[in-house]
Amino acid sequence: MNRDSVTFILHPAKNPDDVKPFSSVDGGLYFDVFCYTDVRSQLEEFRTKGIDIVKGPDLNDFFSEFTFQDIDGYRISFGG
Repeated sequence: MNRDSVTFILHPAKNPDDVKPFSSVDGGLYFDVFCYTDVRSQLEEFRTKGIDIVKGPDLNDFFSEFTFQDIDGYRISFGG
């Protein structure tokens, strides 16, 4: 999947039980994927589409960030 200058490459797992969000593992990070982008415009697009934000948004002049969760439980963060 491509969008602007970002490319996601996904590979199917041989064993479906191996597929789980790392963010759900005890001691794991709060995100499974992190993408640097224009946070404010991405956030506005998500809001207009009614996408739920599960962390943030944390907006400031130094670094801004927010996280949403997809239907499979993977948490995707945008920051920049």
